Amino acid sequence: MFIVGGVWIFSPAEVTVVGTGIVTVPANLATFSVTVVATGDDPATALVSARDKVKNIRTVLTSINIAPESVASTEVGVVPASATVVGAKGYQASSTVTVKTSNVAMVGEMVVKMYEAGASIVSQPSISFEKQTELEQEATKKAMDSAKDQLKATVGFRPLKKIMSVEQASSGSNAGLIQNTDGQASGFEVAKVVSVTYRVW
Repeated sequence: MFIVGGVWIFSPAEVTVVGTGIVTVPANLATFSVTVVATGDDPATALVSARDKVKNIRTVLTSINIAPESVASTEVGVVPASATVVGAKGYQASSTVTVKTSNVAMVGEMVVKMYEAGASIVSQPSISFEKQTELEQEATKKAMDSAKDQLKATVGFRPLKKIMSVEQASSGSNAGLIQNTDGQASGFEVAKVVSVTYRVW
């Protein structure tokens, strides 16, 4: 846009700006797996022992307010002990229990209780958050608003405009983990970056 003889002349031009949107959310979901292993001189003994350990794990989880629908376990599998340790005698039975909890702050204590209840291995807890799609949409809206502000700052006024193209990148499922001073996960940053090309008059 320019002036000739005191008259505004509108000449379309294309301007590309970058906008950033960030949404911070608390870490509200933790998932970990508990593996139990039992041995016996015969398959039946190993099977019963493993089932008892799984039952004990579930009992402890219930006692710390983990709902039954948040716990899933695999069928107990039985193999000769020699299949896992060369020269071993008898049989080995195992099962994996997967646990989900919203009580992220207490996950460390839960892991300890799993070992006390007879777990052989407890996986490293995976910390995440719920409603990721909605949060990414919110971050995108903030990024587009940021791009509009950048457009105004670039051209010096609020022009007539038409969006020609939008390219975007996001933190997606690898949202940035925020840790507090003791190293525990306290939240996530969901970020969206958009590159918007406008035609302006």
